Amino acid sequence: MRQELAVAPLLLGLAAGPLLSACMLLGGGCPAALLPGTLVANPAGELFIKKDGSGFTRPIRWPAGYAVRELGDGRRGVTDAIGGVKAVEGDRVQLPGGEISSDGPWGVCGDMNNLRR
Repeated sequence: MRQELAVAPLLLGLAAGPLLSACMLLGGGCPAALLPGTLVANPAGELFIKKDGSGFTRPIRWPAGYAVRELGDGRRGVTDAIGGVKAVEGDRVQLPGGEISSDGPWGVCGDMNNLRR
């Protein structure tokens, strides 16, 4: 019984880890900003967000467990910790989080909202 109780917090931490890790990098809490824009790929295959109605483009720091991968159709997509495709280049998304520095990447904190799917 004691071992089961000791494992429960560990399992909870593993389940919540991908969503919380970027928040911890951003100072211990989730910034309240929401950045709407379109996912665009550069020649190196990285995904950036281009803010709606402007030339503002930022690299993205995804939560732990998220990855940018080439999909079968040649486009780049963002996958979550279990391999599910969350968004692909060209999708309009809203990314919760905040700037890590004034000219640095946008740190995603939480789950993105895909407006195109």
